[in-house]
Amino acid sequence: MTNKSAPQGQAQNPMGQQNPGQIQQQQAKPQMKVIQLPQIDVSPLDSLQGEERNNFVGNNIYAHILAVLGQQNAPRITGMLLDESVVNFNQLLTDSQYFSAKVYEAHSLLLKSQVQ
Repeated sequence: MTNKSAPQGQAQNPMGQQNPGQIQQQQAKPQMKVIQLPQIDVSPLDSLQGEERNNFVGNNIYAHILAVLGQQNAPRITGMLLDESVVNFNQLLTDSQYFSAKVYEAHSLLLKSQVQ
């Protein structure tokens, strides 16, 4: 019987099972598909500042994040996107590809922080 070695960086498990950390991480990862946004009137963004602006954006994205990532992750990810100074709010509300990329990027960072 030949003993196949595990891929580099992975410990070999004689039963062919994944370790609990791998299982938890796989279960936590959603399907990375484009989250379709409805048409949103972004004209108020031009006149809103500070917390009012964040509330407007947050109110428009929260339900979509909740639907994909669930109650446990939606508040944190929404907050991360609102705190992120490199997020273009106009594009976040109008471009489903951009929105999805930013949501999954924030989710990935959240997962990494929970593992460490």
